[in-house]
Amino acid sequence: MYYFLNITQWIRVNQLDIMGRLIEQLPFEMLWVDVDSNIIYANEKFRETIGYSKKECEKLSIPDINVTVTPESWKDHWDIVHETG
Repeated sequence: MYYFLNITQWIRVNQLDIMGRLIEQLPFEMLWVDVDSNIIYANEKFRETIGYSKKECEKLSIPDINVTVTPESWKDHWDIVHETG
């Protein structure tokens, strides 16, 4: 009797899990933000630096942590990053 197992999905899930753990433990601050400057993810070092919990960070936007950033300046910045990579 033969059994065939497609482990491609399992490998992808595990790779994402490993990458997520690595990003969480980076020795520098890491943020994922959306087009509207909302924080989608903040790693442990960032949360430690600003003194907020994971849940609190997910309610913040870039202007909340950097008062020099306006919605207009964020849009300009986003467009430049999006165009240039």
